[in-house]
Amino acid sequence: MLLTSYEYLIFILLLLCFYYLAPKKWQTGLLLCAGLLFYLRAGVFSLLFVLLSSGVTFFLTRSFTKKEKRAVFAVVACNVALLVISRYVPFFAREGVRTMGTAYYVLMAVAYGIDVYRGKCTPEKNPFRLVLFLSFFPTASMGPVARYDALKETLFQPHSFRLREVQKGALRILFGFFKKLVVADRLRIAVLALTGGAGYDGAFTLLLMLFYTVQLYADFTGGIDIALGTAQMFGITLPENFDLPYGAKTLASFWNRWHITMGRWFTEYVFYPFSTSGCAAALMRLLKRCMSARNAGRVVVWISTLLVWALTGLWHGAGASFLVWGLMNGLILLVSRELTPLCRRAHARFPGWFSSPAWNAFCVFRTLFIVSSLRLFDCYRDVPRAFRSFASIFTMRGLGDILSGNLSALGPDAADYAVAAAGVLLMRAVSRLHAKGGARRAVFAKPYMVRTLLGTLLLLAVLIFGVYGKGYDAAAFLYSGY
Repeated sequence: MLLTSYEYLIFILLLLCFYYLAPKKWQTGLLLCAGLLFYLRAGVFSLLFVLLSSGVTFFLTRSFTKKEKRAVFAVVACNVALLVISRYVPFFAREGVRTMGTAYYVLMAVAYGIDVYRGKCTPEKNPFRLVLFLSFFPTASMGPVARYDALKETLFQPHSFRLREVQKGALRILFGFFKKLVVADRLRIAVLALTGGAGYDGAFTLLLMLFYTVQLYADFTGGIDIALGTAQMFGITLPENFDLPYGAKTLASFWNRWHITMGRWFTEYVFYPFSTSGCAAALMRLLKRCMSARNAGRVVVWISTLLVWALTGLWHGAGASFLVWGLMNGLILLVSRELTPLCRRAHARFPGWFSSPAWNAFCVFRTLFIVSSLRLFDCYRDVPRAFRSFASIFTMRGLGDILSGNLSALGPDAADYAVAAAGVLLMRAVSRLHAKGGARRAVFAKPYMVRTLLGTLLLLAVLIFGVYGKGYDAAAFLYSGY
């Protein structure tokens, strides 16, 4: 069920009516049924896999003790096995059989199992509550990766109808529709042409990097807006997943702002456990025989970082391109980490220059260029071609065609590019409001008529400028395939 479909809108409207009209003690059951129906709509195997993950996690965590590690290993192994099967077994890669949301609820189930083992949360005694946690339908398509101890505070509580919260959620959903249908799907046509056509290299690679950077941001944040807005309408709070990532000055800062819940998961459940494990300690002892303790510790950090990013790449998808993308991110982060002392000395030596607006703008541009360059592996899904395409940038072939403004061969016409540019400006304005305390808070501080006018204009923008029709069918969200 695509989040931007009429089917989804009808689904949540009907559920809202039942949810707030039914007795409060039925609300949790209604959400559970809605989640299972949502997965069943995606396919029988989607429903089967989420039930298997929930059942295995529930029964194994019931047997946890502080001295028993086999159960937590079993929770991790069984859930990872489900992810591997859904991702790498050819049968489940076929259209119509592919499972939905596996990568997200697997991370949530593993985190729950480890948190129970660590004593951070008590094991759930009601299996239906755990099934609801893992199958909560707004998170099914593209996250965010929620934590049990945080989500249970609002997920399992009864909620009274609050018009203001429903309106805020609806506005966020509407803005998610705008990002997806007006901006992302419009640029998707050009991105597909640039990656599928022969001869689009050189300066066209830079154009591809620009378009895909905007498309991915509008697509992913639009889906997250719809998910968080939907949850808010039911009185449930999901974690934010973005914090102005394209304003980051370093790659490390970018990954602290982009897909925040995934980054935190890999840091807490992969990086720290491995870097403090007995295996890492044994490696430290071995390395100390041939180097200083400080350098041995750095090597362990390097290995832990590369492991995290290799797994992050494989989590995003099967294939060498995802693995190389992850490892390249890890390598750049490690180089940046090693150069940090040198950079600090340079900043101390020339404080005026390194605090200037020009330097800050350069840092933002540099980070965007690195991020966009690495995304070529995602665009092409072909490692050699991605490297060749990046190398062709320096030839600047096709620059004249781009400067002439004749880009209609890519699909969108001049009006489409103008609409996409206006959409980017609107997203930028909303991001600036978010940095000052929240766009929706600013909107709902306005009088009722002003709020109604803004909402109506946004709805009209989606209806008029949304990409529909032959050749422009609303595409599934880029992150919904996980």
